[in-house]
Amino acid sequence: MRWRRQNAPTVRCKLSELKWPEACPVCLGEPEDLVVLTVAETDAPSESTNVHPSWQPGFSPHVPTVQPHRMVAFLIPVCEMHAHSVRTTTTKLVAAVAFFILMYPILFFSLATIRALRYGGPVLIPAVLLAGMILSMAGLVAYSALPRALERAIVVLKIDRGKGIVLLQLSNEQYLRRFLMLNGTNAVVIDGPAMVPATDDDGREV
Repeated sequence: MRWRRQNAPTVRCKLSELKWPEACPVCLGEPEDLVVLTVAETDAPSESTNVHPSWQPGFSPHVPTVQPHRMVAFLIPVCEMHAHSVRTTTTKLVAAVAFFILMYPILFFSLATIRALRYGGPVLIPAVLLAGMILSMAGLVAYSALPRALERAIVVLKIDRGKGIVLLQLSNEQYLRRFLMLNGTNAVVIDGPAMVPATDDDGREV
């Protein structure tokens, strides 16, 4: 799923010339690890986005790299903390596993609660257990479905390998400025407020 940010400007960049600043896109900290962001092309059957730290299987040092099933990979420098706070494929499967494991107990305690209410039996125990199961499922689904900090910081909206372009949204304004300065004429803001380089008191770019 792609989580488009309403207030973040959209940047169009040449796919073959794309460069990432040597800073964490979340906190601007010193990069200590590399994370591979893999995205399906827009016209591919799947549009899922996966983020993999370099210490996990599937890591590739090529930027960008076209992988099987029309996938494109970007190598992004990040700080140590945010390199570990990303969803993996296993994490995303937690919601499906939780659904199948907890569905039967939820159904069982739902029927037990209904039966207790109808026939005047003890309601507290099945109701508490039912609430606990529902909260557990909701927590696990949120854990696996909600995007992490790095996924919110960099959103890939579209990849068109035929035209050689990629559309991005970068939520950190300072990181966006660095990105635009680093990529020069290869990156253009096409939607949202125009970005100008930040300057210090002497008028020098920072």
